[in-house]
Amino acid sequence: MNGLENVVALETALSEIDGENGRLHIRGMPIEAIAASRPFEEAVYFLWTGKFPNADEKERFINEIFAGMRLADAYRRYLDAIPADGDATAFLMAALAGLDRGAFPWPPDWQQGARLIGLVPAVIGHLQSRRQQRPPLQPDPALGLAGNYLYFIKGSRPAAEEIQALNGYFTLTMEHGLNASTFAARVITSTQSDLASVVVGAIAALRGPLHGGAPSGVIAMLEAIGSEENIEPWLTEQLRKGKRIMGFGHRVYRTLDPRAKVLKTLAEPLAQGGGWFALALKVEETALRLLRAHKPERSLNTNVEFYAAALFKALGLPPDFYTATFATSRLAGWCAHAIEQAQNNRIIRPLSRYVGPVHE
Repeated sequence: MNGLENVVALETALSEIDGENGRLHIRGMPIEAIAASRPFEEAVYFLWTGKFPNADEKERFINEIFAGMRLADAYRRYLDAIPADGDATAFLMAALAGLDRGAFPWPPDWQQGARLIGLVPAVIGHLQSRRQQRPPLQPDPALGLAGNYLYFIKGSRPAAEEIQALNGYFTLTMEHGLNASTFAARVITSTQSDLASVVVGAIAALRGPLHGGAPSGVIAMLEAIGSEENIEPWLTEQLRKGKRIMGFGHRVYRTLDPRAKVLKTLAEPLAQGGGWFALALKVEETALRLLRAHKPERSLNTNVEFYAAALFKALGLPPDFYTATFATSRLAGWCAHAIEQAQNNRIIRPLSRYVGPVHE
């Protein structure tokens, strides 16, 4: 019961994780197939509705997303009042907490979710424009959601391979069962709270270092290694001290994280000419060899956080934007679970067992 491990809390038609065989299915379809063939927006539509959109449905859906990206002047003034020198995730939570709850009435639906998915990149971009003391950029429909996310942060149009890699990351990490933040989202939804509040609560759970903070540990490791010649000595010393190698092993998957394999393929063009992603590839190769030699009894494979961290670093995202970037993706899953919860709602209220002293 510790951590509710192996306790089935509810039924869902959204995703299924087969940790023993390294499989993740979204509504019965392998995540690899979705990420390889569909842009993030279409993947989200499939997650929420169970089908891929036709041309008219796709146009309506994307229009809702871009409506969320276009921030009203009054809301921009509210964002300007939030301190810009703190953590980006805290900024995002404050930004969403200030939304008009009447715009996201219970029960949640896909239109509300689409507006929030568009809003989050614009909020993050507004923060970055304040930090860089430049005017906020307007969204470019030709770039898609992933491209606009990078455009808002970088201040210039991203390269095609950068958009492709981030688009793949967003799709691969949009939904992953009843993790801590998603469970929080369902609990809050069950109280009939508004969708914006649901997302704020989910981000609060994601912000914890044991959940959305994992990529930062991988970055610290890559920075400590620094160069190719230092990879094996550094990793060997960590193993000698009994310390964990960040980015390897997963609580659910007992074999290769299927999302890691796809993200590696999508992001490999970023390794051309060296740089952080090229270093990460060499670290992975050496770490897997050393882990098999030092811990042959354990199945420690590369997880998606390893490549997410390497990707974020290669894209030049500010370190405090990592968790907010994860939230931009996982927002799709939170909204999907909120919509599903509302369709057959009953307030989530589990029991606890008292184990303290008894005074007669």
